[in-house]
Amino acid sequence: MNREEFFGEKVLHAGFSEEDIKRVKNAYWLAKRIHEKQERDDGERYFEHCRETALILFEYGNPNADEIITALLHDAIEDGFAPPDIIKSLFGEDIENAVLTLSKTIPAFNEMGTLTERTKKPIEEYFCEIASGDVSVKKIKLADRLHNLCNIAIGQNEKWDRKKIQKYLDETTCFLLIN
Repeated sequence: MNREEFFGEKVLHAGFSEEDIKRVKNAYWLAKRIHEKQERDDGERYFEHCRETALILFEYGNPNADEIITALLHDAIEDGFAPPDIIKSLFGEDIENAVLTLSKTIPAFNEMGTLTERTKKPIEEYFCEIASGDVSVKKIKLADRLHNLCNIAIGQNEKWDRKKIQKYLDETTCFLLIN
């Protein structure tokens, strides 16, 4: 699905206000820029995963604009190394907090905006934050996991061995489906 289809078939039919449509367009553009030089393990442009995560929300739920924005930006901090304060200034504190919750690693930046450090959250702490957080964050994480699992199921991610796949499935079941 390309940009025109994403907005024409999904966003415009979601009942969002004009202001929310503009915010979704801005998030789409920002996510595309943040991930423009990144590829997934299967060689696909990284941004496609962010868009697919948002599309899963449209497919299986009735998302609001903030959920779509967060889905588009869910890997912006962890994998795109975007400063959280940029997300906050553009989309507000709620979306910044949601993206931070969805990030397994938190980057630190100096005054010049240069990445200086990345701190990885312990996996149990990460999933505990999601489980105890807002239902929107849980929906987005499930959509993210569903897209990743679909790619594994159709063989698009050859870098994952059986052990890694099983660990991913166990984490999904234990932390997201049972909680």
